[in-house]
Amino acid sequence: MDMPSAEPAVAPTPSGRAPAMGTILAAVSLPLMLVLALVCAYFFFQNAALQSSVGSLNQSVANLSQKNAEMSSQNSQLSQSLLAMQKSLSDAIAQISAAEGRIASLDLSLSQRDSAIAALQTELQAEKGKSGQLLQNYQSLQQGINSSMAWFTSNAVFPVNHSWSSSILVKRLGEDCFDLGKFNLACVSYLMENAAFAIHYRTDKESNGKADHLQSLKETIDSGWGDCEDYSLLMKSMLNLFKQSNPSSTLVAWQSGGSSDFRVYPPESKSAVTDQFWYYSNSRGVDIGTFGSSFFYVVCYDVDARSGHCAVAVSQSELLSSQDAPKLAGAQVFEPQNGRFIGTIGSDLGVCGNGQCYRSPGTIYMVISDGDLYKHDGSQWAGYADYAASVGELLK
Repeated sequence: MDMPSAEPAVAPTPSGRAPAMGTILAAVSLPLMLVLALVCAYFFFQNAALQSSVGSLNQSVANLSQKNAEMSSQNSQLSQSLLAMQKSLSDAIAQISAAEGRIASLDLSLSQRDSAIAALQTELQAEKGKSGQLLQNYQSLQQGINSSMAWFTSNAVFPVNHSWSSSILVKRLGEDCFDLGKFNLACVSYLMENAAFAIHYRTDKESNGKADHLQSLKETIDSGWGDCEDYSLLMKSMLNLFKQSNPSSTLVAWQSGGSSDFRVYPPESKSAVTDQFWYYSNSRGVDIGTFGSSFFYVVCYDVDARSGHCAVAVSQSELLSSQDAPKLAGAQVFEPQNGRFIGTIGSDLGVCGNGQCYRSPGTIYMVISDGDLYKHDGSQWAGYADYAASVGELLK
């Protein structure tokens, strides 16, 4: 539907006189100028404030730049210090790691050492036990050695009063074997076997089943038997007994090869009493020393590679230790079972020196003194006193 067109309305024209344009502009410009002046003043002051702020900001920027430069320098120094500290820390960590490794190794070693110490302590206790037992053994050995030495001392002199037969024998020896300042060794042997004493030769194996058993004087007297060592020990003890009361008497043995007979029993000064007497034909007497200047020893020597024999040596030298055994050179040796002269040590019989000794028939390897027994082991002489000294050193 068509809308009706509107006709513009014509505004009524006011009546009166219109103001002049200049008056209007003047009226408008004054406030604008005032506003503009105020705006300019505002912006001036704002600009001045901004300029001041800009100056302050520039100063702050300059200060910040300086600070930044200082901080950069410090940061560089700190970085270097940090790197150095990191390196030191790394080295310290490496050292700690190495130390931990060493500590672990030391812990292991310490543990092993503790185990070893514990084992050693156990072993030490065991060794102490062994040492205590060994000490007791050494003490027992020392007592045994001292007892053995005391045995030789107690069997050095004939026990006159041990029995009726021993007393009778000594009485008979004193009456019948001393004659004209001489002591007849064959007479002693004869009375030992034919008087009330009555001792006869028998080996240890035959008498008691023992090998190389050295009987005491009392055992020999009581048993009536003995081997060459026992005969020799018995004869030595008799010589020691008569040495005390007859120091000037000469000892006489006998030797084959004479042109006459050697009287055994009774003595020649008593020949008028009876026409019966015992003798060795075609034999002669051999003076082998006087009681007062002689020392008596049992000496044992090799007869052959499998057997030996013991006899009595009459020496001018006193043996004070095993090392004195070679001093027997020059001593006279006789057979205690019959009083026969065997020979002289150094010519007829040999004696081992203090050193290597190769035993051969006639070589003396054992000596019995009045207080000890000396034996040569192939390289040196040794006696019970030497063993006692060695054990004594071990017991210190």
